[in-house]
Amino acid sequence: MSEDPRDYGFGDPTPYLNGKPVVGSRVDGAECPHCKCEMIFSITIPIVDHPLLKTKHGEGRYVGCPACPWASPMIITVLPN
Repeated sequence: MSEDPRDYGFGDPTPYLNGKPVVGSRVDGAECPHCKCEMIFSITIPIVDHPLLKTKHGEGRYVGCPACPWASPMIITVLPN
């Protein structure tokens, strides 16, 4: 985990995030590897103008713990313009 547990893997995510994280469904059968909480959730966040995107818009998806700052690495998917 990096020094800032909420950097989304970008270091400084400010230029790329376009909105607030949205909590999705609970990930069944998984627990937080950091605090062992038995409830972790899928999370999505809109991303714009990231240099890895082939289009202007994308979505970041990761799994996070509600009890501590742990989060998995983010996967970025491209969305149509």
